[in-house]
Amino acid sequence: MDKSGAGLARVGRARMNSRGQFVMAVDVGGTNTRVAIASQGETEQQFTERIAITSFQALHTLLDESAGKFGGWANIAQCALGFAGPVLEREHATVVNWPGVPSITRGELANWMNRPAPTGPVCTFFNDMEMTALGVLFADPGQSIHALEANPPAAAESGTRLVIAAGTGLGSIAIRAGDAADDPLERLIPSELGHGEAAARTAEQRQIVDYLFARDGRAPFWEELVSGRGLENLYAGVTHLANGKSESLSASEIATTAGASPDGAAGVSLRVFYEFMGQFAQALALVFSPVGGIFFAGDNTRKNLDFLTRAFDLPAWVRFHATRHDLLARYPIYAVDADLNLVGCLGWMRARGERQTRR
Repeated sequence: MDKSGAGLARVGRARMNSRGQFVMAVDVGGTNTRVAIASQGETEQQFTERIAITSFQALHTLLDESAGKFGGWANIAQCALGFAGPVLEREHATVVNWPGVPSITRGELANWMNRPAPTGPVCTFFNDMEMTALGVLFADPGQSIHALEANPPAAAESGTRLVIAAGTGLGSIAIRAGDAADDPLERLIPSELGHGEAAARTAEQRQIVDYLFARDGRAPFWEELVSGRGLENLYAGVTHLANGKSESLSASEIATTAGASPDGAAGVSLRVFYEFMGQFAQALALVFSPVGGIFFAGDNTRKNLDFLTRAFDLPAWVRFHATRHDLLARYPIYAVDADLNLVGCLGWMRARGERQTRR
């Protein structure tokens, strides 16, 4: 397999546990795919690998090589795979960011392993936001999740939570209130609000939205304002308003420039980006009442964490409302500064094993 440009990290040493059983978590991304393997019943990763692939043939090779380091598929008891795309009935997944938008079924995956059900590993498909939500549930909050306020309201431990992740796209999912003994998958409520039309709150936002409407012939979706591409759209709008001509920079260039010049076009674009993110979160919070907390995750949160903690009051933008401010003020707001997708899958498989043991 071509591993050019891929980073490789191994945690610990591959070794058999007393049952010779391991679990595998796989995060199939649009650019990079990551694999983690742990002993069954544990979440500590004994092996991790990250590699750039864009085909199922390359994924097949990656999974075979990873399983081979632990004695082959015969020693993999469970396998959880998350995809950057829709997953239907846990049986069929599509990778929307790969060339040709390919899809795969669980049956095809079992054939790769040469151990079709029922003798092969128990495999479960997730979409990427489900993985992120599971990560919020199973992560060590002191290490990866941080309050965005000095004195946040108390979170209801078993209350509904809301997870928002901005990166290549804009994802959102609710984790409804429930008993800790329940299967978390049965408590997840995905949202497609990112594909709804965005609403402007300020005159400045309205001018930017009007520019994008004139350019594209329709109102922008939330995802076209709150994502990597969204930041680039905002920058085009801000520069057009400033000098009558739109300019273009990549999202990473805008974020870097904003840090050096917060009052320039890049700084304004980043500020408006998080204004819209706060408004997007407010719309979802009014639907789900997340007394367990609102969690901002994704690449943009991790990369701009310093901006969120020092230069921008995101909670204020979530809570600004003419009649529902007091209600919105009950919801604690957090930033997630780690990629929790693999943690979520491993935690879910551990909890699944514990539930089966109790039965």
